[in-house]
Amino acid sequence: MSPENYSRGTEETILYSAGVESFLSTSAWNRVYGEVTDAFRTVGPNNLFPGLVVPGLVLAGVIALRRSKERPSREAVALGVLLVTAALVALGPRVRAFGHDLGPGPWGLLRDTVPVFQMIRVTSRAGVFLALPLAMLAAMALVRLKPKPLVLAGIGFVALGETLIAPIPMPQWSKLIDTRKEPPPVYRWLAEQPGRDPIVHLPMLDVYGLERRPAFHESVYMVYSTLHWKPLVNGYAGIEPKRYVEIRNLARSFPSPAFLAALRGVGTRYVIVHRRGYGPFQWERLQKGMPEALARGALREVAVLGNETVYEIADPSP
Repeated sequence: MSPENYSRGTEETILYSAGVESFLSTSAWNRVYGEVTDAFRTVGPNNLFPGLVVPGLVLAGVIALRRSKERPSREAVALGVLLVTAALVALGPRVRAFGHDLGPGPWGLLRDTVPVFQMIRVTSRAGVFLALPLAMLAAMALVRLKPKPLVLAGIGFVALGETLIAPIPMPQWSKLIDTRKEPPPVYRWLAEQPGRDPIVHLPMLDVYGLERRPAFHESVYMVYSTLHWKPLVNGYAGIEPKRYVEIRNLARSFPSPAFLAALRGVGTRYVIVHRRGYGPFQWERLQKGMPEALARGALREVAVLGNETVYEIADPSP
């Protein structure tokens, strides 16, 4: 396979990086700080405010260390370096504050110097590397301060209270899969079939399918694949390989010879057609081409399970 040569543009990375004020903002759903930090919530979902308890414990540990005139341990220094580095990464290629560009950030230099880092888009996700050293440094501070059990329990209670964001309102498209119910029978059928040959689900929709027909979005097929673990021609991620896009575009012409040939090229065995994923005109066109594909042996119908029909791909007759 040839390399994709894919990279994220600088402007796209800046869009998803954190502003300086992000370190003072939390989720709007947070029951404690949601409204208080609203003024700092200016650059999308980049909410990196860690609360007051954990940073407060770290500060108390630093003060105790200075009073005793001791040097910090190597572990504490390493965690401190990780904390600062994560913050610089989260800021992205350009340092911004309340809509003002303050100049280039270290991440921009790293992107220009090491091309592999051009693949990273959402630098604000470095927030996880802020939380980790903060939590560990706070734990080290507690070991040093040795608070009484009742005080320690109170600190834990307040720290957990700061994170309260339940209940979270969920959009309707996120409620497509109810794990309390039986999955569509086609997925159980697939699990019973031997082998690990790739399969493809149709319709094969692009990212906008989440708005048009969310029940047949690529991500839904991926979730249900955990019931059978067979490789999928379908897929969904921030990066779309060229070959995948080609096959997805050809999928609109199913059951055309070109599309079936592309599926054979990647070793596909089964085509699962979801009837409800098609509009009336799309379904009529598909049905018109099906007799010819079946007659020349390119497809063989092997199962009809509710609203899903399974076809096996075969070599076409001469």
